[in-house]
Formats: sequence, C-alpha cells, structure tokens
Amino acid sequence: MSSSWRDNLIRHIHPGEWVRPGLSPFSIVVIGSILLAVTVQVLETESSLTDEWRSVFSSVDLIVGFIFIIDFIVRWQFPAEPQYTGIAGKLKYLVKPGTLVDLLAILPFIIHPYLELLGANDLAFLRTLQLVKIMRIADLGPVSRGMDRVGRALATKKVELSVTFTLAFVSIVAAATLLYLVEATAQPDAFGSIPRALWWSLATLTTVGYGDVAPITPVGQILGGFVAILGVGIIAMPAGILASSFSTITIEEDSREKK
Repeated sequence: MSSSWRDNLIRHIHPGEWVRPGLSPFSIVVIGSILLAVTVQVLETESSLTDEWRSVFSSVDLIVGFIFIIDFIVRWQFPAEPQYTGIAGKLKYLVKPGTLVDLLAILPFIIHPYLELLGANDLAFLRTLQLVKIMRIADLGPVSRGMDRVGRALATKKVELSVTFTLAFVSIVAAATLLYLVEATAQPDAFGSIPRALWWSLATLTTVGYGDVAPITPVGQILGGFVAILGVGIIAMPAGILASSFSTITIEEDSREKK
C-alpha cells in the first residue's frame, strides 16, 4: 500500500487525525453501528420482541459484528502512533484500554458459534458485552475533545467541588438526624433509626423524591419541605461551578484556535 493511501486511511479511521470539521465517514459508520448494537441489545431483553423479531435481530447482530471486527482490524494494522507499529508495537496496542473495550465488544461474535455447538444457548450475559462498545464514542473526535474539557473543568474546580460535596454529605446526615428525632415514633419502619432515615434524606436532597417514604407529622412535614428546598440549592451549586468552569475553558480554547 502506497504512503498516500496509508495516510489517507489513517486519517479516516483515527478521529484524532481527521482534519476536516466533524467526523470522518468511517467514524460515523462506527458510531451508527454502536448505537444500533446498543438498541438491539436493549430490545432483545424483552422476550415478546425477541420472539417476533429474532431473525431481524440476528441479521443486525451479524452486520454490526462484522463492522466491529473490521474496525478493530484496521485500527490495529494501521495505527496513527509510531509506538504501535511493528510486532512489538502491535502487541502493545492489544493491551490499550480502548483496545480491550473493542475486544470485549467483538468477543460474543467470535465465540458464539463454538458455544452453540456445545449446547450453550443462554448467551444473554455474554451478548451484553457488546454494550461496552458504546464507550468507544468517548474516543471519537469532537466527543474526545469535549470529554477532555470536562475533565479539565473538574480538575480546575476540584477544591470548590469538594466543598460542595462535603456540604451535601453534612446536609444529608443532618436531615436524616432531624427526621429521625421527629418521625421515629410515628414511623419506626421508615425513620426508626438514622440509617433508615438516610434513604429519605438522600432522595429528598437530591430532588429525586421517590415518594415511598415521607414524613406524616406536622413538624416532620415542615422539616421535609425545608429539606426539599435546600436540596435544590445543594444540587445547583456543583452544577453551576462545573458549568462555569467548562464555559471558561471552552471560550479560552476556541479563542486560541481562531488565532
């Protein structure tokens, strides 16, 4: 294969090498295959759908498996980084975290026929390994850059975020303690101890509010309302800090790229 063909292929199969806006056609096909595989695996857990659409699901599995295997082979044989060339480099490539994800995703397609020969037909757990392929989206072009920005935003504001999470933990324990003191007699099953009350406190302060446990005494209901309002602020603080940091990093990087 000529150098120009090889370079062009590498640009298409490795998102970091793609210089045009967006993703390469190859990456788009891979992402589409990942999402299709996840959709099929989710639907196959519903027995009524599996009985009716078994042949369709099998065909999709075959096509997606073929794409996954081709994706793995071309990335392995034509690496973008020099350290992964040659025999030693290719062996080193096989132990990369991203490569292990690829191998787990294609494992069901490789060993499925052999397990069927042995009479192992219940392969639901094995087939769900294909779902790990969705992690590969995080390594694709703009998504990878976005994930990097999120990581930098977390690192930049780690002190502020630590303070807010500590405040959240203290608030959860304090709310559980108060409701234990007020509701323990009225609802011993739900609030008979602080550990039992922690479930209500966690669900309320995180604004989830499942409703399976709720205070019934007047004082308990007043405290519950206060805790619910407090939870809005506790959740908003880390979200605001992270959003502000992410916005700042995005603006700075976009400004550098335009220069």
